[in-house]
Amino acid sequence: MRLVYHQAHPGNFGDDLNAWLFPELLPKGFFDDDVAVLFYGIGTVLARKMRRRRSRKIIFGSGAGYKPPPALDDSYDVFFVRGPLTARALNLDPSRAISDPAYLIRDTAYARQEVKPEVEASVIPHYLSMGMLDWESVSRTTGLQLIDPSEHWRNVVNQIRRSRLVVTESLHGAILADAFRIRWVPVRFSYRFLDFKWIDWCQSIGVAFAPVDLPPAFQGSLRARKRAVNFLRNQLARTGLGPASWTRRPYRKSSDKELDALASVLRHTASTHRGFLSDDAVFENILVQLRRQLELLQKTFPD
Repeated sequence: MRLVYHQAHPGNFGDDLNAWLFPELLPKGFFDDDVAVLFYGIGTVLARKMRRRRSRKIIFGSGAGYKPPPALDDSYDVFFVRGPLTARALNLDPSRAISDPAYLIRDTAYARQEVKPEVEASVIPHYLSMGMLDWESVSRTTGLQLIDPSEHWRNVVNQIRRSRLVVTESLHGAILADAFRIRWVPVRFSYRFLDFKWIDWCQSIGVAFAPVDLPPAFQGSLRARKRAVNFLRNQLARTGLGPASWTRRPYRKSSDKELDALASVLRHTASTHRGFLSDDAVFENILVQLRRQLELLQKTFPD
């Protein structure tokens, strides 16, 4: 069975967690390079293009959202999915929606290592937002610890665990914070923020989806054609002829005033927002269900 996940460049800790977590939880040799069976775990990876693969496909907590979902057939074994929106998109019974499998990190030896909170608040951009701003400067201005999601998963999760509050554009920044019972705040910054996957997960844990909107800002560089396309999209969105996310597509560098506005909202959010956290009983029930699915997986594929 081959472990399949999105391998981002230069890296994204939530996706990269797959390569460590599942081999850690399952017997040695459970995964190999045999493409006859493909295992999909953490990530928003469920898409119609999966049908091109004639392999047997194991769905173990993945989510839908970025692309049209696959039409399930006999080649799919769905143990569970991330949340109710994914279940509905795949025409699955609602009982198949549990939550994100990354919660299973709590059952590892790593999770038993003590990490003391030392930082009041951290900020985690989406990994594709890192090139949009000088986040180091934003961190210094706001006093928030910057957590780069492209770093090794252990570095990222260690920094999350050292935080008392996590302000995050990265979905798995919130999921890992919740797994370690650390309060988190979702922030909508770039056009890459996908409401669907956030709502999907939030509904799975019984928490209302209430992101804080950060002012759009950009310090990178764009080719002339890209600037023109993004400008047109901005204008269409502002007149109601395009999705709201288009207003966040950059077409020019931000002024100092705009950067100050971003920093001000971030600082205010970190200092005043109580943050979200799933209920302890809900959290424990999710872990029980995930453990059952892990046992079922091993019974179904004993070799």
